[in-house]
Amino acid sequence: MVDQVNFKKKYFLLFLSICCILLSVQSVIAVNSSNYSYIYFIFFISFIFLVAGVILDNFTKLIYILFAIIPLSIPVNIFNNDTEIQFPSEYIIGLVCFIIFINIKAHITTVKKIAKHPISIILLIEISWMILCSATSQLKLVSLKFTFIRICYVLAFYFTTIIWLKKRNNPLLLYIIYGIGMIVPIIYTLSEHSVYGFKQAGAYIITKPFYNDHTVYGACIAFIIPPICSLIFNKKHFFKSSLFQVFLVALLLLLIVAEYFSFSRAAWLSLAACLLLLFLIRIGMNGKQFLIITAFIALILSFNINTVLNKISDNSSISNKENLVTQIKSITNTKTDASNKERINRWKCAVRMFFEKPILGFGPRTYKFYYGNYQTREDMTYISTFNGTKGHAHSDYLSYLCETGAPGFMIHCVLYLAVIYFAINYIKNTKDRKKKVIATSVLLSFFTFVVHGIFNGFMEEDKMASLVFYSMAILVFQIEKEKTECEKKATL
Repeated sequence: MVDQVNFKKKYFLLFLSICCILLSVQSVIAVNSSNYSYIYFIFFISFIFLVAGVILDNFTKLIYILFAIIPLSIPVNIFNNDTEIQFPSEYIIGLVCFIIFINIKAHITTVKKIAKHPISIILLIEISWMILCSATSQLKLVSLKFTFIRICYVLAFYFTTIIWLKKRNNPLLLYIIYGIGMIVPIIYTLSEHSVYGFKQAGAYIITKPFYNDHTVYGACIAFIIPPICSLIFNKKHFFKSSLFQVFLVALLLLLIVAEYFSFSRAAWLSLAACLLLLFLIRIGMNGKQFLIITAFIALILSFNINTVLNKISDNSSISNKENLVTQIKSITNTKTDASNKERINRWKCAVRMFFEKPILGFGPRTYKFYYGNYQTREDMTYISTFNGTKGHAHSDYLSYLCETGAPGFMIHCVLYLAVIYFAINYIKNTKDRKKKVIATSVLLSFFTFVVHGIFNGFMEEDKMASLVFYSMAILVFQIEKEKTECEKKATL
């Protein structure tokens, strides 16, 4: 009788899968014909099918599907091109949030425990401040929508994955699944890039439709390189299959090639910074020492900012040269490199916006609508626009500064510093080799984004937010798990 039920269940799931595929094809056709009412109908029916399938099958598989599909998702315009969603990843994120919401009673104990961790508290404070800033935003609908999406990301990639981690022995698996999902975008991008002779000028646009530009593409690749390296060099702690190791080595080589040809200088720099952090951890640095070093560097830079800027202005290396050394040197060229000059222009706009609204800011996700009014002639380049229609502030931190004010900026910085602080202390104190390897690789991945955030901001995209919040989830889960195990041993 049980076999018969399972047989029927498999066929029903197969039927649902076929229906979803057919509906996805229909949605593409509907988008091309601008039949938006039909798209909404398709989404609604598909949602019902997926809910039925997940309830019958396994929630874990949905998490796997989500991380595999995120790199493959493409933007789809709805509401007459006024709104864009990543299809089908944001659709599945909504499904994950819905399932967790209707089953919250089954996980309330875990959620309450995790919510008490300092990182969770800071994360919830940040969201609360974003809600307040959205209520006072210059564009309330834009800010509220952005904040709502952020809440969904936190729920799906932080709290939900912590629940998922309770029954998993290898949290690095989702990084591998994400990397597998990136294979198609990487091959597509390299194929398109070959048409341009792999020149840097062609790198800017060829990542579409999977990634908006080469910078987020490079940042995501940089993020998953440390965990895959850790798995390869610590094989005995994670898997026994030599064939799987060969696959991981091949995947790593593909990622390295893709990273180089992404021509994302910030991604290259973030990987270099990641190696420096690894060195400091290996020589015994603890969390407190990291905070002291960070504060010292910040003070030195703040008191010598004019000297640093004068030194930078003497650099004439151009980023569109093919030479690797010249590419790296051009990172600090703000005199003749148009890309860097435009970045400085955006940074100055963000600072000017901050001084106008220093407490609550302009509202989450509003920078791109207002920065054009804060440009000056001398700062603008040939790639600038008078209307200011070219996107974000080119800095995760300055985006928070001008959009959520000084409190939002400080909360955001404290969140990142707290993650690094607790992770370093955990790595230093834990005696379990496997746990140490996992925490180190996750911290290094997270640190690539912390560094990259100086030059770009990608937290509004699920392709990056998924990795950032999942990394936080792993670290908090391991810290809390170790704490619980120590408490149990103490009571014996």
